Amino acid sequence: MSTTATPQRVKLLTGYKGGDGVAHTEVEIGKRITAGDLMRIGDDPESTIEVQFNLLLLSVAITKFGTLPVPPAVPLTVLLSLDSVDREDLSRAHNRFIKASRGGARPERLSESRVRLTSGFQIGGQTYDVVEFGRLLTGYDEIDADGMSQWRQQCFLLGKQITQLAQSAGGATLAGPIDADAFESLPDVDLYELINLSADWKNSFRRRKRAEVQPDGGGGRDVSAAAPAGHDGARSADAQS
Repeated sequence: MSTTATPQRVKLLTGYKGGDGVAHTEVEIGKRITAGDLMRIGDDPESTIEVQFNLLLLSVAITKFGTLPVPPAVPLTVLLSLDSVDREDLSRAHNRFIKASRGGARPERLSESRVRLTSGFQIGGQTYDVVEFGRLLTGYDEIDADGMSQWRQQCFLLGKQITQLAQSAGGATLAGPIDADAFESLPDVDLYELINLSADWKNSFRRRKRAEVQPDGGGGRDVSAAAPAGHDGARSADAQS
């Protein structure tokens, strides 16, 4: 799937006025959020406040803001200074850009433990879009992840559960586990799907093993495991589309 889309252009009603008195109102949103962006934003102490987390996401997605120097990101102070109407207009434009950039593509479940992603991992010059889960986390894994920011921890623990990467249109494979750094260029929609698959696979494993040890049903009740919440909510990642 193409990871490019026509930028969404917004004319802010008020905009940002710099020290020179010039009002910056012409904005373009043209960059997709990746797992790497989420990890870096999560590492920023300012992201612990929800409004700042959402604006930090916008700051990465914006590719033009008047005549301000944009790369690598619009300063958070600029976005915080915008009024609520301008911020809401930017958020709506970002949602439109996300929908357009996906081009209607969605990850496809291949089994209880395998999924074909929209773009996949870029590792060693190869693209791996088929992911298989097969390893449950241990307490040692969770200790190793302790102290990491939310999204870095999320990628680290997902990588530990992956047993193989493969290609839907090729023969290359890569055995797991997968380092968190390998998630750098993974599109956000693919990351959210891996979060959801991790929870669903764990539940399917639980049901299968319980059936093996309690073939008569055992009178037990299954325990649900909700997917971790994240940017836009992992389960509701497509709700904005």
